[in-house]
Amino acid sequence: MIKMSYNFNTQISFENGLTISFAIGEGNYCENKSYTENPFNIKKERQSKNCEVLIFKSENNQNMPIEDFISIDQSNDGTVAGWVTPNELAFIINKVANWKERL
Repeated sequence: MIKMSYNFNTQISFENGLTISFAIGEGNYCENKSYTENPFNIKKERQSKNCEVLIFKSENNQNMPIEDFISIDQSNDGTVAGWVTPNELAFIINKVANWKERL
């Protein structure tokens, strides 16, 4: 499933039980973190050179350690990666889509 909320956050949920959330704009760790315009204006186009990424288990919203999916240190608290470029995002999405839980 693909979900968009408030015109600055997109989520993709995969059959393996993980969801990746990536966001741009107000309060997110990206180039346009300090937008002053209303983020709920759904008619406004949003764009950014990078984004914030969070990965969580779909069934219980438990955050996953970001270092399981990204090799560079862009994490603020171990679960959120900031200033992720489009190429890095594509890499992370692929890793999330192909993730298998360790036994």
